[in-house]
Amino acid sequence: MRIGNITPYGYSPVRFRGNSQQEHSILEKYGINPDEVGVIASSKDIYPGCKEKQALIKKILEAHDLAVKNNTYGNITNRGFATNLCLEDGTWHLGTNFSNTRSELSCICGERAALIDAYNETLKKQPEISLAKKDLNFKVKIMAMSSNKPLGEDHDAACPCAECLSWFDAPRYFSDDTVIATLQNDKNGRLNLVLSKLTDYLPQRPEMVVSPKGPTSKLPVIMSDKAKIVAYDKDISLDKIKDQVSRTVDKYDDNKFAEISGQNITASVAANRGYYFGSKVDFTKRWYIEPLEYAVGKAIEDNGEGTHIDTVCYVGDEIKAPNSPLSSDRVINIKTLGEIMPKFADKDTLVISTRNDAIDVKTIGEYMPDEFRFKQDYDVK
Repeated sequence: MRIGNITPYGYSPVRFRGNSQQEHSILEKYGINPDEVGVIASSKDIYPGCKEKQALIKKILEAHDLAVKNNTYGNITNRGFATNLCLEDGTWHLGTNFSNTRSELSCICGERAALIDAYNETLKKQPEISLAKKDLNFKVKIMAMSSNKPLGEDHDAACPCAECLSWFDAPRYFSDDTVIATLQNDKNGRLNLVLSKLTDYLPQRPEMVVSPKGPTSKLPVIMSDKAKIVAYDKDISLDKIKDQVSRTVDKYDDNKFAEISGQNITASVAANRGYYFGSKVDFTKRWYIEPLEYAVGKAIEDNGEGTHIDTVCYVGDEIKAPNSPLSSDRVINIKTLGEIMPKFADKDTLVISTRNDAIDVKTIGEYMPDEFRFKQDYDVK
């Protein structure tokens, strides 16, 4: 992994804003010698050199400082999170979580706060507006994350919530090689720089979903190895999978309430030996009912705390932005998959999706991070 700007001779180091004395003081403040910090990287191509390692540690410490300040002065909850985000052009942008209430409608996480700051700063640097529409050169290279908990002790500091993961799932501004970095103590108390790729968090990012063409009974079912094991253990046959898809397609065909956005989606869940369906309902192009949440809500109304979801099925079509292969409105909603996991589903819940010529079956665990554990305490101070 290289942190810097592309030059005719390769990469040049990032020129950090601020003076070198300030940069060194943050290491001294926390008593950290970068040479004594270990490195745990998910792949060899993101293993940093000495200078890159030191630079990343500083950026994580800056995020930690901001998270502590946020928890002390600003945030109404008892947790502060911050992200120091680096774009492909080498510029860094810092953001922390902001909460008016515990409602998700009035909260934003540190990752998204940093992204918004980076986006606005990038726009400011663009030339004057012209009639010609141009693509914005805006791609996230690194997300250095921390929280207000003692440095290295918070192993959840780089565990994005389900909503942040849904933002990362969009390919326009994030690539498979976007790096996520944090500092963690190992079992021996040694501080380590932990580096992962975005694909370690979202291994199914490139997957596209479209409604099937022709009778679903004739479509082949393509199952991942993990899904095959789960289906066998839970006695979920191919006939059951095709039956759920067929029923979901019928609801999809009958839905007339997604005409404003032009993206019709229907989701279903098989829970407690029953099927529950939810179709996308548009209020405007921006505001709509997420169909899987709708379906899960119906299942919970019937089965209460004992609700357990065995399978999820999505039928719909990805929408591509005109002339832009980098932007799409997804069908499978990572946010909702993450939200239902802690209580009503698990990593072995099957996720059924369709394409023109086949039915795909995977598990929720194959869509989400290996250690998705968004369990932070968010009591109001």
